[in-house]
Amino acid sequence: QKKYNLSLLMTKIAYVGMSSKLNAPGDRRRFSGYAKSRLIKIEKFNEKKKYDLIVLSQMADLSFFLNYNKKNSKIIFDFVDAYLNEELSFKKIFRGIVKYLTFQNRFLYLNYSSLLKRVCSISDYVICTTNSQKREILKYSKNVEIILDAQDDDFIKDYKFEHTLGKKNKKLNILWEGQPGNINSLKAISDLFKFYLNMNLINLHLLTDFKYNLLSGTNLKGNTKKLAYSILGTKKNIYFHKWNKNNLNKMSKTCDIGILPIVNFKKGIYANKPANKIHLMWKLGLPVLSSPSAANKFSILSSKINLICKNKYEWKNKIDFFIKKKNENKILIKKIGKKLRNYAFANYSNNIIFNKWDKVL
Repeated sequence: QKKYNLSLLMTKIAYVGMSSKLNAPGDRRRFSGYAKSRLIKIEKFNEKKKYDLIVLSQMADLSFFLNYNKKNSKIIFDFVDAYLNEELSFKKIFRGIVKYLTFQNRFLYLNYSSLLKRVCSISDYVICTTNSQKREILKYSKNVEIILDAQDDDFIKDYKFEHTLGKKNKKLNILWEGQPGNINSLKAISDLFKFYLNMNLINLHLLTDFKYNLLSGTNLKGNTKKLAYSILGTKKNIYFHKWNKNNLNKMSKTCDIGILPIVNFKKGIYANKPANKIHLMWKLGLPVLSSPSAANKFSILSSKINLICKNKYEWKNKIDFFIKKKNENKILIKKIGKKLRNYAFANYSNNIIFNKWDKVL
């Protein structure tokens, strides 16, 4: 339901998005989606113009905005990924150089983490997605707010779709959803899943893009199918679905449960990711088995349905449980999924999330 934010109707606002058409999840589920819901007019940033408010996604040219003469403009930095919690890696060391060489940044900053910290310090408000992020960002900015993704518009009301895959057999249909670059997370359970797939006990559905960027800011692409096959060590019973709204909604009928494994759930950028993905699959009506990253653990324990998997032994036990229930008591799986769906919509609806944007702006 749309409503006016009267205080912003006459405000000149520029947004530097995650994508040129503002159709990436990081745009439509975040500030761009909020502005559309509140009937707020936004425009792409033009450095020749003056604005009352400039909202930067983390794909903005931060090297430019660090030295931008904002005068009376207010700057909000929507800093969604936990780069300040990132462990030392090739990507972290060369991120600043790559962004400069691929023309994503106008000026060269060898230490990109330092640039991120400095942009946090010059921003009037920083938006992040987890408590661990907030604690780190508070070292550089006194105004920090946690705002999760607004996902409700990705769901088709009263969606009707009947699947046949697995309908005549007793295999458990499992969903993994996300960007192809994150498929590496399946390494956490690859040996276990290779066994289940080869034994015809499960179907694994990967809802993702079929190509992924090998190098940010370039047209060098990798093949998602080849990457997944190499990680899982088999091609058997693996199904790929191109990410779009229709296919997302199909998964609510095609799959029985979702999974969210994390290789290192104790520290690093993936350990500090938000619980957006688990909320998305809950809203599909799917129980989700998940590694216990801080944000996922908090959401799971709050839901009072504990499907945390701390190790391969717990992954095996819980998957075996759902395989058994698929054969003996499908209704129980649906009841668990329905309870989690209701919990997710009650606690992480667009209305709740957009109200947080109202307070920041």
